[in-house]
Amino acid sequence: MKRASNKILAGLSITLMGFGFPAILVYLAAFYAFNIWFVGIFTFLSLLGAAVVTFIIFIFADSDIWDDNEDLEERHNELVRTMASLIQRLERVQVDLKEIDETLRMEE
Repeated sequence: MKRASNKILAGLSITLMGFGFPAILVYLAAFYAFNIWFVGIFTFLSLLGAAVVTFIIFIFADSDIWDDNEDLEERHNELVRTMASLIQRLERVQVDLKEIDETLRMEE
């Protein structure tokens, strides 16, 4: 997973928090008779603040989001080669263990 996806998730969580606070305000207005002007003003400010913070994150993360990171691709390819080598070794170990098992069964 790229670093950019972490920043996208951070932006989405901030946006969701911007919608969570207004939801609490609406609940308080509905059940505890909060002033509707209070709810409206703070709902607008929280949505605006969440949008601004998310926009700022996307501005600073712009190079990470839109550029292909060759370093991560190289690390991924190295990991794939390492895993393939590990699988080959494990297959050899499995064959050796089967031979040992057959030998032990013959001895019984």
